Amino acid sequence: MARWCVSPKPVLQRTLLTTLFRVLHDGAPNVGSQWNKDAFGQAELVLMALKLATEFLRPNGTFVTKVFRSAEYNKLLWVLNQFFQSVTSTKPAASRAASAEIFVVCRGYLAPKKIDPRMLDSRYVFKEVKVEMSELEQEKKLFANVSITLQSIYC
Repeated sequence: MARWCVSPKPVLQRTLLTTLFRVLHDGAPNVGSQWNKDAFGQAELVLMALKLATEFLRPNGTFVTKVFRSAEYNKLLWVLNQFFQSVTSTKPAASRAASAEIFVVCRGYLAPKKIDPRMLDSRYVFKEVKVEMSELEQEKKLFANVSITLQSIYC
């Protein structure tokens, strides 16, 4: 017996008339003892929510999302700035000071005609980039190590 699988996008498009004024994202993974893993999971959720927002948000629309202050935070802000006229971060007064969560309010969705899929892919967005040291930087590092070694020998 054949099973029919219906993509939710056409149904949502008809239901929502393809244009939303606002998309709110307050999702978060269960936070446990592995903070780096949990924070990365939260950043991935933000990218997934942004991907949905790019499909259904009308031009000049607003996207609000919860974000954890983590190693991925600045990269997320950079991506959000590619899609919105204004991106601001805020920490509600009701949020505990020790909490890493903040909210990012993105206004003025630019609604690009074409989106590079890498912009919404966590493997690309959060990729660690190795920067090659210039010869001058390598020499400085070498001489700094030599200086420390000489100081320890003669002092």
